[in-house]
Amino acid sequence: FFQAEDGIRDKLVTGVQTCALPISIDVVSILWALQALRTAPRPRVSGLSREDLLALLHDNRALDAGVEELRITADLLDARHPAQARARLGEVADLLANTLVPHEQDDETAVYPVLARALPGPDPLAALSRTHQELFLQARTLEAFIRHLDPAGPGEDEVRELRRRLYGLYAIFRLHNAQEEEIYDHLADD
Repeated sequence: FFQAEDGIRDKLVTGVQTCALPISIDVVSILWALQALRTAPRPRVSGLSREDLLALLHDNRALDAGVEELRITADLLDARHPAQARARLGEVADLLANTLVPHEQDDETAVYPVLARALPGPDPLAALSRTHQELFLQARTLEAFIRHLDPAGPGEDEVRELRRRLYGLYAIFRLHNAQEEEIYDHLADD
């Protein structure tokens, strides 16, 4: 026992009492650590109700078909006549310019500032904002590439480059939208 190990010779202190002291210190230490790990409840997102968050989630999921068009176009580039491929790529450029990119720009300027107030940390959406910047850059680069294609359609080397860019943009959009949806869903459940 503690008493015997430390040479304590007190007739009023039992072995059980001396064992209880270090055990109780351990229990208090564990409880203190658990208290530190417990997160404070998050406040409701100022300016966004549960219905607003579910609407954001729905809007994001509505983009899935457009994002899927990037992959489908990449898959079909070889199977189409070059002029048909050129026409399809023009549709993809329009989809990016008129639907996908404006949605992400709106998220960045209107939605993220409101969400940031409900999440812990100094800049809780920094990684998602950085992904927006990458999406914007890749979309602009792809749109420029498509605009400069020969009207007769892409050649073999251009098809490879277009496929690489389309699959890359598709992957970034899919990952980014999944991350946003996770946040919207989580905050809507709080």
